[in-house]
Amino acid sequence: MRAFVSLVLAVLCLLGLVLAGEMVAQVAIARAEGRPAVGLDLQGQLAIAMGLILVAGLWVTTAWRQHSDGKRRAVENARSERLRRLNDRLRLTNESLRESDKIKDDLLATTSHELRTPLTAILGFSEMLLDVPDSEARALAMRIQRGGQRLRNTVNGLLDMFKLQSGTLELVPEHIDVASQVRSIVGMLRPLAEERGLDLRVHPADLALPAHLDRDALERIVTNLVANALKFTTEGGVAVTVDATPEIVTVAVTDSGIGIAAEDVPSLFLPFTQASMGSERTHEGTGLGLAIVRQLVDLMGGEIHVESRVGVGTRIRVEFPRWASLPVSGGAPIHAPPSPALAGGKVFTLELPLDEVRVLLGHVGATGEVFAADTLPAGVEELQQSAYDAVFVGASDARTERKRTRRIRRIPGYSRTPLIRVGGGALDAATLQRHGFTHQISVPLREARFHHPRD
Repeated sequence: MRAFVSLVLAVLCLLGLVLAGEMVAQVAIARAEGRPAVGLDLQGQLAIAMGLILVAGLWVTTAWRQHSDGKRRAVENARSERLRRLNDRLRLTNESLRESDKIKDDLLATTSHELRTPLTAILGFSEMLLDVPDSEARALAMRIQRGGQRLRNTVNGLLDMFKLQSGTLELVPEHIDVASQVRSIVGMLRPLAEERGLDLRVHPADLALPAHLDRDALERIVTNLVANALKFTTEGGVAVTVDATPEIVTVAVTDSGIGIAAEDVPSLFLPFTQASMGSERTHEGTGLGLAIVRQLVDLMGGEIHVESRVGVGTRIRVEFPRWASLPVSGGAPIHAPPSPALAGGKVFTLELPLDEVRVLLGHVGATGEVFAADTLPAGVEELQQSAYDAVFVGASDARTERKRTRRIRRIPGYSRTPLIRVGGGALDAATLQRHGFTHQISVPLREARFHHPRD
C-alpha cells in the first residue's frame, strides 16, 4: 500500500512539474508578445502545481526517513539478538568452567590429603633404612627418600595453591625478627647449596629486623625463592638481602644462574609454568613455587619485582608491609619499630670520635666487630674488601655528607646497607634521605637505645 501511494504521489509530482513548466512557458511567450502575463487563472494553476510538488516532496522525504529508520532498527535488533545469544553462551560457559574448577579443586585437595599419609610412612621407613649396615640398601633408601621428599614438596605445593586460590588460607601475623627468620630458613637450605657447590649467603649477617608478619607465609616465600634460585644456578651462588624502612620489609634473592628471557617474565608466576617446557624442559619441578610466592605476596598486600638477564642471573625482590594487623591505639595503628640490634654485628664507622667507637664496641659484644676509618679513601678501601652490616658516619656539612654516602653506595654490595648519621642536629625525613642516610642518631651514642631480640 505504501509503495502504491508513493507511486501515485510521484505521478502527481511529475504532473505538477509539467504544469508549472507550461505556465512558465506561457508567461515567457506573453512577455515576448507584449501582452499581460499575469492572470487569476494562471496564478491558481501555479499554486496548485506547487502544492502538488510540495506534498509529494514531503511524502518522499517522510518515506525515506521511515525506510532508513526501519533499516537501522533492523540492524540494531539483529545486533541485540546476537549479543543476547552470545551472553547466554558466555553465561553457560562460565557456569561450566566454575563447575569444572570446583571439581578440579575438590579432586586436588582430596588427592593431596590422601597422598600425604602414605608418603609420611614411606619417608619415615626410608629414614630408618639409612642406618642399616648394608651400603647397597642405604643407597636405595637414599634414592627412596629423595624421591619421597620431592613428591612431598609437590603435594605441599598443590595444597598451598589450593588454599590460596580457594581463599581458605588465613594469615596470622606475629612479632618476629625477619632477619633471624630468614637466616634460619637459608640455613636449612644451605646443604642443598653445598651439594651443588654454590655459595649461599644472607645480608646483613647478624643485625635484627623486628616486624609483625605471618611467620609461615614469610617462610614459604623465602624457601621458594631461594630453592628456585639454587635450582637454576650452576656456578657462583645465591645472595639473600633483608632490608626494611619504617613501613616496608624487603627480601631480595639474587643468583648468578641462567637468567630469564624478557618474553618469559610475564608468565613467570603462573602455576605449572617454567621457562623451559615440554621436550625442551631442562629443570625438574612443577612450576608452583613462584606462583605460590606471588599469591602470598598479594595476600600480604605486597609487591614483587623481577630483574634478570639471560646468562647473567636474576634478582627477585618482594616488598610487603612491615607492621601488618597491629592493634590500634587511639584510632591510629601503632608504628613504633625499635632500633636494630647490634649484638654480634659487624659494623663500620667513618670519622667518628674514639669514644663513640668504644660505645659501639660495647653494643656489638664479644662476637661482633667494629672497624673505624678516619678518612673516606681509607674507609672505601676497607668496605671494598669486607662486608659490613651497617655503616655509622659522623655528621658534617650537607655537601660532605652527600659525597660520603654516594661514594659508599657505589661500592658493590652496599646499595641497601643501613647508613646511619651520628651526631649533629636532627634532620627531617626528606632531608635525611637527600643526604643519603637511612637512619640518624642525633644524641651521643652512649645515650642511644638499641633493641635486642631478648627485649
